[in-house]
Amino acid sequence: MAKAIFHRRQRVWVEPVGTWALIDKVNPIWAKGFDEPIRVTYDCGLGREFRAEELAREAFRLAAAKLSVTTTFVTRTVR
Repeated sequence: MAKAIFHRRQRVWVEPVGTWALIDKVNPIWAKGFDEPIRVTYDCGLGREFRAEELAREAFRLAAAKLSVTTTFVTRTVR
């Protein structure tokens, strides 16, 4: 597995997948008494010319360790 190396001032973005209507339905984390766990889906990319799955996996692993949340990595192929 490749080691993810992020450089200073490198453009890396993580953005939510879906429409704003779906995001509005998610309860805020600070809300009290919600029944089910909050699920947020993100798309991670390093630009059009470079999409390495290993770097995305490493970014989500680091984010999960930093935020102490569980993550699931799902890939989708376009036919």
